[in-house]
Amino acid sequence: MSKNNQNNNASSHIVDFLLDATLKKHGVTLDKTKVSETDKETLKDMVSKLRKDVDGVMKSNNEEDETK
Repeated sequence: MSKNNQNNNASSHIVDFLLDATLKKHGVTLDKTKVSETDKETLKDMVSKLRKDVDGVMKSNNEEDETK
């Protein structure tokens, strides 16, 4: 597996873990019948933005490591 693939996989797991931990901490359970389409889209957008941010940090860290 390439280093880039490993980083994307790690980023995905980090985001999933943080999201799951946050929801559990606040006692949130997702009942599919109660989540509106607007809320679903908002959540998807937030997760997507968070993934992009994490990927950006990971990429920046990799570039710093490569220059050392």
